[in-house]
Parts: sequence; structure tokens; C-alpha cells
Amino acid sequence: MDVAWFITQADARSHPLACWQPPGMPTAETLVATYDVSLRGRRPLGWFSALARFKVAATSALIVKHNRSTPTPDPGRSKWEPGIAPLLDDGWKILEEDHESTAGIADTGGRPTRL
Repeated sequence: MDVAWFITQADARSHPLACWQPPGMPTAETLVATYDVSLRGRRPLGWFSALARFKVAATSALIVKHNRSTPTPDPGRSKWEPGIAPLLDDGWKILEEDHESTAGIADTGGRPTRL
């Protein structure tokens, strides 16, 4: 999970809530390749990558919700809302594409659901 979380947070180009890309930060592709080499190609990263995106979406949604309930909402936090749905969509896409990582998950209504 830590590797997936790190990769999700590391590449601002693929993170809808990111503000900027820190100079010198490796791309997600570079981090995945490094991780892949260390496990000799046996990487169960898909499921964890999806989970990391769901966690970011849930946390962001809660922050946006609390921001709305304050007397003076922070406009910076309000800008996060449009980035939440793409994180969820990316998570579902990863699960749907990663057949090895979705063992034990049934397809119900087009979306995998835990049994």
C-alpha cells in the first residue's frame, strides 16, 4: 500500500488534485519500473493503486464537505471537488484492468464489488 500511495502522490500530471510537480521528482512510470525490478515482475500493484486513489478521493470529499459547512469556505478547498470523480474512475479502471488483483471480486452491475 505504501508504494501505491507514494506513486499516486508522486506524479502531479496524473493526480487531479495536485498543484505542481516538484522538480526532480521521479515520474510514476519510473517509480513503478523500480518497484517492478525489485520484485522481479511479481507486483500486485493494481489493487493497491486503486485503493490509494479511493483513499485520496474519500479524504478529499470529506475535506470539501467540511469546507462547505464553515462560515467562510476556503476557495482553494472548493477547487478539489472536480478532481474527486476522476480519482474514483481511475480506481475502478485499474481494478477492471487488473485481473490478477481482483481475485475474489464479483462483477455486479459493471462495477466489482467485494463478496
